[in-house]
Amino acid sequence: VAYAKSSYGVDLTLEQAKAFRLRLINNVYPELGAVLRDTQVQDIVSNLHTTKTRVMQAFAQREQRLHAGRIVAGCTETPEGASYQEDLIAHVWRCLEQLSENPALHREIKSQQPSTLLMRRIFFGSAVTLSGRLRGHVGFSQKANTPFQGLAADGNKLALFRLLRAGFQVCGFIHDEMLILVPDGTDYQAAADQVQQILASAMQELCPDIPIGTEYLLADRWYKDVDQQPRDGQHKIIPFTKTLPC
Repeated sequence: VAYAKSSYGVDLTLEQAKAFRLRLINNVYPELGAVLRDTQVQDIVSNLHTTKTRVMQAFAQREQRLHAGRIVAGCTETPEGASYQEDLIAHVWRCLEQLSENPALHREIKSQQPSTLLMRRIFFGSAVTLSGRLRGHVGFSQKANTPFQGLAADGNKLALFRLLRAGFQVCGFIHDEMLILVPDGTDYQAAADQVQQILASAMQELCPDIPIGTEYLLADRWYKDVDQQPRDGQHKIIPFTKTLPC
């Protein structure tokens, strides 16, 4: 609600925002439902080697799991700033000790020594990219983003490796842009074509059913928002340059 107002100037009630979200993931983009599904209960089941029924008996509500996770991580207050009561803290640890059938976690839970790592090992799950890279103990946002941003990262890193193997001098890697130094007098078009081929083929391996496109700019430095690569009278690419203010 606050984000809609601050970013887009849209006034929404909480009920309207919830209804809009449900309509978006159920009717407009049903695939989002699978991506945004909360799997924390199943993650706890897997991490503690227990059953869904037992987890739901202990922490049925998402809010309960939120507070339990914060307590295990060592937080002494709710997100709103209220202090956690001693009986609630003891209840959380007691529930976890009763739930866990995982020998690897038994001693840490029994000792009731809070830590972020222990919280992640109990309440977080894993995510896998299409290339097979596994990320363990990640939260909801990371788990939802990894199949997408992780895929792009894997393709970019594969391309970066191949550029270096091909002898290109990569001096920068910024989001989805790679900065490559080429000597004066190089066959610029041939170099640009080779770079494009390396970049596209690397991502194509991970997304064989999706057309992959790349763009390049030959310039005397790194620029943003340059719309067109300049060319000379023979249609050969030449470095883009502009005078910068002193």
